[in-house]
Amino acid sequence: MEDIISIIVPIYNTRRYIDKCVESIVNQTYKNIEIILVDDGSTDGSDKKCDEWKEKDKRIKVIHKENEGASSARNVGIENAKGKYIAFIDSDDYIDLDIIEALYKRLIETNSEISSGGFIVETYAGKKSKFAEENYVANSEEALRRLFLHEDISLSLCDKLYKKELFETIKLPIRKNA
Repeated sequence: MEDIISIIVPIYNTRRYIDKCVESIVNQTYKNIEIILVDDGSTDGSDKKCDEWKEKDKRIKVIHKENEGASSARNVGIENAKGKYIAFIDSDDYIDLDIIEALYKRLIETNSEISSGGFIVETYAGKKSKFAEENYVANSEEALRRLFLHEDISLSLCDKLYKKELFETIKLPIRKNA
């Protein structure tokens, strides 16, 4: 049986984007996922959208909490995740339908702790590729070098798949509105 991957989505007042975001997650080619929607005290009806999605797909878990920022919401998601691996998706983003499978396969093939992909920023003027669209393997020193020089590794949490055990001893720093 394939490993469970927990996909954590912190949500705060993004009602108009939630459907596209969650639809891109539930339709992943990798099916053994749990989707954790963490409503961070939304006031625009996002909380109700989350509950509607929970009724549509049994893989979705919804957690409602007071507003403390995205990092706090992600930490709550991590604490409630059952998967061996974790991915983060922002609620105003959406993902390619095979990205979780691709990141998982690469992580397993290379026996890595993190698998990094790329992302594309969409603008009103069109699409612009922001970071590498190919996965690669690097040791810690090479990965840090690329990170600091902004070579193919983004600072975003959202274009990666992580072994959950990486979060056993650390928490994301909580900064309200971050």
